[in-house]
Amino acid sequence: MSVKEFNKLLASYRSDASSVEKLYNYYFPRIVSRLQEFYDVAVAEDSVNEFFIRLFGSVPGVYITRPSIWIYSETEKIAAEKGEKHIPERPSELGRILSTYSIDTLYKSLEQIDDDSYKILELSYLDGYKQQKIAELMDISYDAVRQKHSRAVRKLKKLLGVL
Repeated sequence: MSVKEFNKLLASYRSDASSVEKLYNYYFPRIVSRLQEFYDVAVAEDSVNEFFIRLFGSVPGVYITRPSIWIYSETEKIAAEKGEKHIPERPSELGRILSTYSIDTLYKSLEQIDDDSYKILELSYLDGYKQQKIAELMDISYDAVRQKHSRAVRKLKKLLGVL
């Protein structure tokens, strides 16, 4: 889902009930699957549900530039209140990043990455797509995806102080 589409749905949810359903159906499985790396399934699901209840109780009056990471950061805060966080013995690459840096720091760093590169990171790490599939979804070459992914990871590492 594009940033523009996300914000449009968010702005129209009071007048269009299908907006709520579209946002929920798109983000629920993605965010739950990532939270499950650190929390029990029940905590992950309850946290995402609570996030959406809170969200539609008071929609933010700002344009959300990185919806996936914003939703993840907010649901992770809710999950932390509900359950004990555990770090798996062999976390995924995303799991290692999320367990190393605060969500706020990661979010601020991701805001500094261009939209195409962010979309590639989102599709890769949050949705679990391989680079070939990302190329198809974004209608760009595989080599372009590889290069943008590598540059985005380097920039993110630099912003996080890893390099």
